Amino acid sequence: MSAEDGIFIDRHLKMKFFNLFFIVVFALVALHQTAYACIANGNGCQPDGSQGNCCSTYCHKEPGWVAGYCRNR
Repeated sequence: MSAEDGIFIDRHLKMKFFNLFFIVVFALVALHQTAYACIANGNGCQPDGSQGNCCSTYCHKEPGWVAGYCRNR
C-alpha cells in the first residue's frame, strides 16, 4: 500500500461520511416538516386531534356533525 492509496481511502471515507451526513440532515428536515404540519382554516378536523391539529388550535364541531373544521375562535 503506497501513500497514494492512503489518500484515496481518506477521500473515500470523507465522501461516505458526507453522503451519510446529507441523508441524516435530509431525513431530519423531512420529519420536522411532517411532525409540525397543521391543518389550515376551513379544512376538516376532529377536536380530539385524531386527524391532525389545526394551525389556529381550534376545531369547530357542532353536535351531530361527523367532522368539524378549523377556524379562529
